[in-house]
This record gives sequence, structure tokens and C-alpha cells, in this order.
Amino acid sequence: MNKNNKDEKMNVRVQLRQWFKNIPNLYHGAFRKKWVKALQRKSMKAAVTAKCQDCMNWQNTEVRECNIVTCPLWQYRPFSKRNGELETEVIAIVAEIDRNERECDG
Repeated sequence: MNKNNKDEKMNVRVQLRQWFKNIPNLYHGAFRKKWVKALQRKSMKAAVTAKCQDCMNWQNTEVRECNIVTCPLWQYRPFSKRNGELETEVIAIVAEIDRNERECDG
């Protein structure tokens, strides 16, 4: 292994350990467990949950009330209604945008 690869691996190790330390150790380590599960590719649902929690400063209430409708994970965020009025409206608007874009391209 060359020096650059060793440095890169060390950098990744440092980043991951630092990130883990910054995750609140609340609810018997639930946030940390979710992050570990996500980073070990054990669950895509865990990955979405961990990212949403990270984005909302580890506040599940904020995840539920998130209004960042431009986020690709927004429709999949945990703790939220799947078929709420806003969720349904976003689907309709994006479908309309897609149709209009296809018509312009075609």
C-alpha cells in the first residue's frame, strides 16, 4: 500500500470517528446505532433516517415537520405522513414539471 492510500484511509478513519462522536448519545444510543447501521449498508431506511436526523440536528420532531420539499429524501423522511395533503401536492407538481420538460424536449 502506498503512502497516499494510507493517508486517505487515515483521513477517512478520523472523519468517521469524529462524526460518530458528534452524534448525540441519547435514547440508549439510538441515533448512533442508526448511523452505524446505515454506514454498514445494512438498511436503506436507516440511511434515510440518519441523514434526515443529521440534517435536522437530531430532532425527530423537526424531521417530521421538515418542509424542505426540494430534498430528494423528503418524501421518504421518517416520522411523517406518507399521503398527507402537502406530500400529495408535491407529487402532482413534480409530475407537471416533468411533463412540461418532456414536452419542451420532444
